[in-house]
Parts: sequence; structure tokens; C-alpha cells
Amino acid sequence: YYDYSCGWGVRMLSALKMRVNYYGVDPNYILVDRLNNIKNDYENTIQAKLFTDIRCAGSEEYQDDWESKFGLAFSSPPYFGLEDYKIGAQSYKEGMKYEDWLNNYFTNTVQNIYKYLIPNGNYLINIKGYKEYPLTQDAKKISEQIGFEYKESITMKNITRPSAKYDINTRSEEHTSELQS
Repeated sequence: YYDYSCGWGVRMLSALKMRVNYYGVDPNYILVDRLNNIKNDYENTIQAKLFTDIRCAGSEEYQDDWESKFGLAFSSPPYFGLEDYKIGAQSYKEGMKYEDWLNNYFTNTVQNIYKYLIPNGNYLINIKGYKEYPLTQDAKKISEQIGFEYKESITMKNITRPSAKYDINTRSEEHTSELQS
């Protein structure tokens, strides 16, 4: 399982609980250290050795040893201009244009996912547009241009999604897409 935006570790903990090999990237070096500490604490608690490979990198950076390795890629990537943690080489830089973010971050991320997946592997994305940014539509378009076949969208029920920059605290992610290589 490849998590192309590790975030706060919920997907990692789910993978560990289910004994699924977990690979992930995040550009926030403090977060990567803490995720590895959480993994070690979890292993100590259950007294078992589990597999993770969490790298301090952005998903737009190609990892050649991950080519054709994963059956599943799933994450909730950073929303353009909404999530800037200012630690590490983040996908968004102050003043960046949306088109530049799509071209330099998102497209490269999806190209890497396409290379990392095994034949018939699944790529899922939890994403939602906001303000004037049609993230859902653009993610689908770019993914299909790269070679993924759109399968379906489902609505994920969330309790809240906190944000200090923009009110996206709705109770659902309206568009979650599954695409297949």
C-alpha cells in the first residue's frame, strides 16, 4: 500500500493494524520522524515487527525502487493553497498559481503513482474542490490523461475536516475517485 501524502498517520495506523506493508512519503521531516516513532511504539506495544518505508520526500519526487511494487495507492493529497505546513519542500509555495501546482506537483504525483502500481493496481484519491479550484474534476482529467481508467466516485462521510484558512468543514468528501491502471 502506497500513501502518497502520509499526513497525520491515520492511514499508516490502519495499515499496521491490518498487517499491510505500508509505504509513504511526506515532505515534512518532523512528521516523518514522528510517524516512524509511532510505528516503533506500535510495534513495541503489540510485540511484533511490521513493515513500513516512510520517506521524507514529496510525492512528485520519483522513487525508482518503488516501480511496479504496489497494488494500491490511496491518500488525500494536499489541497492547493489550503494546507501549507511550511516545513519541508511542500507542494504549495506562497503566491503559486493553481496551474503551476497542477503541472509541477499533481501531474508528477499521478505519473509516479502510475509507475508504482502493478498491472490492474488501484489508485484512489480522497479530494474535493473548494473556492474556485475544481480539484475533483482536474484530478480526474489528469489521471485519465496519464492512463488511468475512471471507475467510480463515492461519498465519504466525515465528521469534520478542520481548516483555519477556509470553511470546508462539511460532513462529507463529495468526490472520491477510484481509478485503475
